[in-house]
Amino acid sequence: MQQRARQWLSTVPKETWHETAAGAKLRLVADYVPAAKPTTRTVVIAHGYMNTKESQADKIRLFHQLATTCWRQTTAAMASRKATTSATAGRIDSTT
Repeated sequence: MQQRARQWLSTVPKETWHETAAGAKLRLVADYVPAAKPTTRTVVIAHGYMNTKESQADKIRLFHQLATTCWRQTTAAMASRKATTSATAGRIDSTT
């Protein structure tokens, strides 16, 4: 599974960001993998000292997939809630 996740990370569309650490001459590098659907949420995964982003590929891929799944579920729930609201003449049924 880790090998497939590493392969996914190497091919998924991403941006590489560079930053210099405050108070140090240390160059930080990050890959930004945008969500498959528009969102205002971001997940930050840090690999820690003496490790690599590739070692976290399975977690990056998991969160990327969860964001897509959650987006679909949220959209379906919103559509369902809108239908319930319309059916109850503007009152939201708290059981939904």
